This record gives sequence, C-alpha cells and structure tokens, in this order.
Amino acid sequence: MLLSGTSMAAPHVAGACALFLAQNPSLTVEQIRAALLNTVDPKLAGLCASGGRMNLAAALGEAGASWLSVSPEKITALPPGDAIVVELIFDASQGVTATGLPGEDEFQAGTYTGEVIVVSNDPDEPEVIVPVTFTVLPDDLSVSPRDGLVSSGFKRGPFTPSRIPYVLENIGGLPLSWTTSWQESWVTVSPSNGQLFLPGMTQVVEVAINANADGLSAGNYDDLVSFLNVTSGVTTRRQARLQVIDLPGEIDVTDTILPANDLDLDFGPVPVGDTRTELVTINNTDALDDLFITRISPSPNLNSLGTVASTLNVVENDDKRAFSTASNGSNVVAEDFSILLYTDDNIHSGTNSHLDQAMVALGLSYTPYFIGEYDEFEAALITGGPWDLVILANDNAVPQMALMAALNEYVLDGGMLIAHSWKVLDGHPLWSTLGVTFEFSDGTPPDPVYWWDENHALFNSPESVPELTMLNDVNFGIYGQHVTPARDGAAVAGYTETPSTNDAALIVANGGRTIFRGFMDAQNSADLDDDGKPDGMELWVNLVSHMAGMASFQLPGVPALPYKIPPLDSLSIEVTYSPKQVSTNSAKLTILSNDEDEPSLEVMLRGHGVVNDLNVSPREGLDSSGFEGGPIRLLSQEYALGNNSSGTFNWEIAHRENWVTVNPTAGFLAAGATTTVTIAINP
Repeated sequence: MLLSGTSMAAPHVAGACALFLAQNPSLTVEQIRAALLNTVDPKLAGLCASGGRMNLAAALGEAGASWLSVSPEKITALPPGDAIVVELIFDASQGVTATGLPGEDEFQAGTYTGEVIVVSNDPDEPEVIVPVTFTVLPDDLSVSPRDGLVSSGFKRGPFTPSRIPYVLENIGGLPLSWTTSWQESWVTVSPSNGQLFLPGMTQVVEVAINANADGLSAGNYDDLVSFLNVTSGVTTRRQARLQVIDLPGEIDVTDTILPANDLDLDFGPVPVGDTRTELVTINNTDALDDLFITRISPSPNLNSLGTVASTLNVVENDDKRAFSTASNGSNVVAEDFSILLYTDDNIHSGTNSHLDQAMVALGLSYTPYFIGEYDEFEAALITGGPWDLVILANDNAVPQMALMAALNEYVLDGGMLIAHSWKVLDGHPLWSTLGVTFEFSDGTPPDPVYWWDENHALFNSPESVPELTMLNDVNFGIYGQHVTPARDGAAVAGYTETPSTNDAALIVANGGRTIFRGFMDAQNSADLDDDGKPDGMELWVNLVSHMAGMASFQLPGVPALPYKIPPLDSLSIEVTYSPKQVSTNSAKLTILSNDEDEPSLEVMLRGHGVVNDLNVSPREGLDSSGFEGGPIRLLSQEYALGNNSSGTFNWEIAHRENWVTVNPTAGFLAAGATTTVTIAINP
C-alpha cells in the first residue's frame, strides 16, 4: 500500500513536533519550523514546499536545548590514554516567554530533558548519547501577573492603560529582600524596593507610564522592569511597552472640477479612446499636527446583482478558447473588458468553480484555462492579449517558474492581477511585487478568514459577502498562507478577528491594481448569508468588479502609503478617466486617514464615454519653457478639428490658466467639415 501526499505527511510532521517539545519545551513554533525546513534531504525540489524529505534526526540535532551548552564543543585530537573534562552548563536565565513580548525571557519552573551527543572516530561507538535532566525550581519571590504593561495613546497623552499592579509574594520559608530596576525615563515603579519578612507576605508594586511619556515622538518604545530577589539573586522580568500615535490632522478634499469641495469628480463626456486627467487634492487644514493618509483606492460604484440566471457558451478555435456569458440583467462590467484566467479548484471543478460562476453572474466573456494547462495559460498571457485583467486561482498543481516570471512582468508593466496559490514558498519576486511577505502556511484544518476592513468595497460591492468562517477540511495539507503586507500593500482581511502581525489573508497593492488572496476556493462551499449564492462566488464577483471599476479610472501617481501631510500642507493625486466603450462609468475614490472626525472620505468619480465624433489632430500637447521672470518661449500650435459624424454639432474649448490663449474658443461643424484652432502661450 502506498501512502503519499500532504495528508500523509501531516501526521508525521505533527509527531516530529511532539518530539521537539519533549526534548526542549522552550522551543517556539518558528524555531521548530526552521529546524525542520533547514535539515531536509534535498530530494524533492519543485515538488513540495520544503523541496526535500524530512530528516528528523538532523532536525532534532539542529534545534538543541537553549538551557544546555557544553565547553569545549570540539576536540581536534585526544592522545592515547588521555582524558578531558567537558563541562555541562545549565542556564535558566533564558527560556519560555511569559507573554510573547520581545525581551521577556523568564524561564518557567519545571523539568527539562535533553541529550548530549558525543561523536568520534571510535569504530565501535562512533556516537555516544548522554541523557540530561534539568529541573528549574520556582524562586521564593513570586511576581504576578505574568503580563507586561502594554499602553498606547496619542502624542502628549493620555496613555491607556496607564499602569499595572504586580503582587510580590514570599512563597518560601525565609525572609527576603527585593529591589527593582528599569532603563527608560517614561517608566515609574513604586515602591521600588522592600522586604517580605514572613512566608505568604505580599506587596503590591505599581509599574506606571509617567509624565515624561507626554514628550515622546510617535513610535514604539520598550523597556524591561526587573524584580530582583536580593536574597537568592534570581531576577524576574516584566515588559513595559508604549505606543505613541501621531495626533490626527484635519482633512479637507477638493478637486479641479467645480464645485471644488463637493466630493464629486464628474469628468462629463469623454470620447472613447481619449483620456481626461483631473486632480484630487487632500489638504491638512490643521496648524499643528500631521495628517497621515493610509489608503487612496478606487472601487466600483455598482448596485447589488441580486440572483442572476445566466447561460454559458464555449467557443474554441486553433489559437485560444473564449467563454461568453449571457445574463438576464444588465452588465456591470464593460463588454470589451478582456479577462484571462486559470483555475484548478477540484472541489468545485470546471465551469462550476466559484470563479466561473462569478463570471457568469457578471455576464462577462473570458478566456479560461484549467488544471495543469500552465503552458497554454502562459502563452495566452504573453501573446494573446492585451488583457485588462488576469486571474491565477491555483488550488492544486505547482505553477511553473516561467509562468510566475511572466505574471510578474505583466504586473510590472501595469497589468491588473488577482492571484492565489497554495505554493508561495519559493521566494519568487512575484509575491513581493504583489505587496506580500510570506510568513507561514495555513495548514489543516483551514483557518477562518475575517474582514479586517469590513467597510471595504471588496466585501460589500456589489455583493454583501459574509466572513469565511465555515470552511471544510478537504484533505489538503495547505489551504493558504499567513502573510504580512509589503511595499504599498494593505491588508483588508486576515486569519484573526482583529488585525494582527503576520496573519493577513487578503492584500491589495500597486494602487489597487493587484489583489493577493492568501486562501483558496476548495475549502469554502458555504452560503452563510443564505441568499442562494456561494459565499466564495460572491467574493469573486466583488474582486472582479473592483478591478473592472478601475479599468476606466486610474490613479497613476499614488505615493507609497502611509503618507504624511504636514500641517497646512497638501497632497495632489492625478485621476484619469479613459472610457473603453460608449457607456456611463462611475466609481468611488476612498481616502482613509487619521482624521478623528472623518477617518474615511469618498469622492465620487463619474464619466460618460461617447462616440468620438470630434477629431482633433495632432494628438501632441503644447510644451514651452523659460527662466523664472522670463523670457518664455512664446509658442503656438494649430489643431485641426473635424466632424466625423453625419450631423452638425457645436464645439467649445475650455482651459484653466490665464497664460494660455485659445482662438477661436467655440464654433459649429457640419458633417465632414473641418476647422482650425490655435493654442498659444501668451506673455
């Protein structure tokens, strides 16, 4: 009988982890993981996440015991009949952390076992194993609770919690003296020393944040408070951590289309194929404090789809296949929005996948490839475009490196990509490009996914999507990844109910052009909102709709976030509208900041793609230059205006700056007629 795959590997690795903890209870999860991955036999490159077969003996040897060391560790030569004493050093000063906070290294009382392995060239006994037992006794000075003081607040205070009481107790049989020490001036300990004469006697000691913290700049600060039993010489430590948050500025948003302060940027009619650019300006009207912008992202402004009944048609030819869908409702995405996708969800297989169902619900045509068709998918990506959106929904087989490189190049060239893959451990630059730093895999059973930014359009527009909390174990060893945002990535969902480090599950990056999903489709078959549509399908509807909303409206110059706007300063962002077809487009530009009253603002983006009846040539603009104060090269450019339609229409030209002259500024054109307009730089 042959047993293989991640489902068979999982119990073996779980057993190995138990052996690690039996040998050294102080090991953390990351230390165990590193020991296992660093000692594999490299026989399975490209076939699994580790690239090799687990070597438990080597891994146990690598992990060691933090409380045990030997001196000397190596002897180059031992003469015949000679002997040497090897000193075993037991150290209880470092061990299991009490709260997980950096710097706290209190060793828990208990019994620890390990081994000293002596390896030599003795032909009869090349390896001698000496069992070692280490018992750590509790000190007579007990300090409780084990938690540290973790406080936060805005600059200049107040900070909460501002203090934490510790109970010191003499749990021994003799009198003892104690004292405390710390480093940072923003910490106060009171009282700082004393005596506990009798067994069971207690003393409350308060660790507090004092007034010196009011003068600290924004940032994270750490200190260790040490409680020393003077009688025994044993030190117990507790962490003090302070987060100082910048005071919020005051946000005001204007744009270059009047009225300027209505949070509505209406581009009006723009010919299909042309582009109009306007500015949205974020002002910090506060005279003292900085305004921090944490998100600037567009999202579609769409109505709920409701229950959509659709049909799916498949067309195949020699060079590519295309799936077209016909919906009983109006399309929410432009018909010429070109989509290339790969999906290999074997639980919801073929055209029954959540992704395919979403395409049908949206009434979209798309070009799909299925499990194992990596070469065909890559060829279509490179030669079959241009693609408005590419999707990699990889639940199964291992993607090829060439495909990953092609996807990375596509994104770097400005393409829009939604991607998830069960394998992101290879360190490929694609993941960094998508704003992702891998932390660890989501194993069995799959972890639930929570919306960290529950108001984000990805979870609300056009579908209301419940959190993914009812997931199935479908015998996969890996169900996704815990990640951390990198570059300009913003984590909008994660594996914990509230945002936490290393536990992000959904990353939006590259100005909203890319979405990384740290979870797959296979484990999710639920319909938690009981609306007749799978939750996984509804999420795909929103993801694709989000990208489609960005297709017409672009933000070409969004800076790296978070971005600090100093007092009475501003940040201007270009917004471009490039309609892809004759239709009305709308979207929302969401701006998040640390403004206390208005942490979230939305600017409506509107535009109408129209037939390009007015032809303007040449397409180049007018460029001029000169020194401050003059002279300026006074240039002019003639533009030919032509009527491509079968009727007569009026035209007019508008401009903002008084150093520009346009002549004439308005007129009418009969069918097929042309006229000339001069644009000049005036003195």
